[in-house]
Amino acid sequence: MDAINIKQLRVIDALIEHKTATKAARVLKISCSVISYTLKQAREFYDDPLFTRDNGFKPTKLALKLQKKFQELQTLSVAKKELIISTPTVVEVILANYIHNTSASNESTLLRFNSLAYSPEERIRNLRNRTIDLDIGSRLPTDSSIISCRLLQSEMCVMASQNHTFIDDSLTMEEWFKCGHLRWFWDPDNLTEMVEGMDLSAPVFTKRRIRYESVNLLSMAYVCARSDFIMLMPKVFIETLSQYYKIKAVTLPEGMSMTFDCYLHYNRAMKDQVKRLALASAFTGVSVN
Repeated sequence: MDAINIKQLRVIDALIEHKTATKAARVLKISCSVISYTLKQAREFYDDPLFTRDNGFKPTKLALKLQKKFQELQTLSVAKKELIISTPTVVEVILANYIHNTSASNESTLLRFNSLAYSPEERIRNLRNRTIDLDIGSRLPTDSSIISCRLLQSEMCVMASQNHTFIDDSLTMEEWFKCGHLRWFWDPDNLTEMVEGMDLSAPVFTKRRIRYESVNLLSMAYVCARSDFIMLMPKVFIETLSQYYKIKAVTLPEGMSMTFDCYLHYNRAMKDQVKRLALASAFTGVSVN
């Protein structure tokens, strides 16, 4: 087993996880012909089909052993010089600043931030395959290969400009409906899973006047700071955003109560490295537990 190369192991692992050569090729960013050629080499080397097509694309016992070998090798190489993080933009800003200003990382480590996938299944696959090292967002279903823990919890508030013409530190329901709203244009299922108490079918949401929406929370903070528009925002993020934009946290109207929960997910092979990063410290002093 030592003679097989890592490229072949990676292809076998991807085929087991994604079931088809087309999906495996897309994830690995190679062509289907490369998948076929690499698999042919491995089959000849081991004198084993590795996969059968009886009732679907199924790995043989040897293919499963090779996948385990690949995962072991991935574990050994866990302390890599590249950290791929999938998270919303506000968390990206906080973590990028924290990681590169602590001893948890060093200047030679490449931080690569990707947008958070909508599908829980896709997020789990990314963590299993190590195409994503850290996934930060809504809580994922339990998976034996993934460690999940709450990273932060915060009450929700309204984000408004420091120079808003009529809103001070609290908001009435009348003012809520009077204002134009900014909306985070993201997958509703992920959003509601991250915010306890958010009912998007309730009148407070369906009857508000949406004036601007975007997947980028930073651009919306910019718009909010320069207008009388308002936006729902976890209070934990306001302190960071107010360093760059003239915005403030405003208490929700009476009767509205929501809590934001954000979870950290990573492959078990990343356990020691994640522990060294101590990411929860990035929010120390601003999280509302």
